[in-house]
Amino acid sequence: MDFIIQNWAELLLAILGIAKIVANLTPTTADDVVVFGWLDAAVNAIVSNNKANKPENDKIERRG
Repeated sequence: MDFIIQNWAELLLAILGIAKIVANLTPTTADDVVVFGWLDAAVNAIVSNNKANKPENDKIERRG
């Protein structure tokens, strides 16, 4: 029990990694939303997406 208490973060990361692998191996994306939808929503609530808010005129002009 002490091992679990001392290493809970690493164990949680390993469990999430295994769940992500299993979700990616399935042919549909519906289970991806169920498994990781809440996690993506929590991360997006904390960290804003700055790329979506940039104006159109910030694009790099390519010549040639």
